[in-house]
Amino acid sequence: MKKVILILLVGLSLSCSDKLTRSEAKKQIATKNREMLCKFDVQKSWRSHYRSSGFCSVIITNPPSDREIEKINYFIRKGLLELNRETIYKDCAEWKLNTLSVTPKGAPFLVAEKDNKLYLRSAKFSIDQVTGIQQKENALTATVEYKVKKIESTPFADFWDINCYDENDILKAYFTKYDDGWRINYD
Repeated sequence: MKKVILILLVGLSLSCSDKLTRSEAKKQIATKNREMLCKFDVQKSWRSHYRSSGFCSVIITNPPSDREIEKINYFIRKGLLELNRETIYKDCAEWKLNTLSVTPKGAPFLVAEKDNKLYLRSAKFSIDQVTGIQQKENALTATVEYKVKKIESTPFADFWDINCYDENDILKAYFTKYDDGWRINYD
């Protein structure tokens, strides 16, 4: 009976510990960052090849830059994107309406489609390890440093793997101590 009480007391004292453990920090960071995606957007449609046969005006949307067109053409050649062009005639003008879409081969990497943009995933990451915990003097707040690892790289990573997570960087998460334990700050 004394052993059972002793085990319960030790278990209780550890669960109410003022120290934030690496395993608890990693678990909460992983929960907060369920979807650590590297994604980018591509303009879905734009007008080009404008010609006028008189005095009329047409609003031309900003076409992608030459560098973006180079990337789009690369993914068209790989069979991930498709470009449809439609000639529009209106009053005294004509232009091409360019519409970009994702092929069935590229569809698994489509994150969203909104505001005339395609949002595509180039990589997925997960938390690798907690590298350090700095608990503040008041023992009510803590800064946790951690690293991530790449768990998936899509065909779109050939160009769009920038502005993403770097596996060598140390990222930070912030925690606050509550009466029931440590909680990650979601700001």
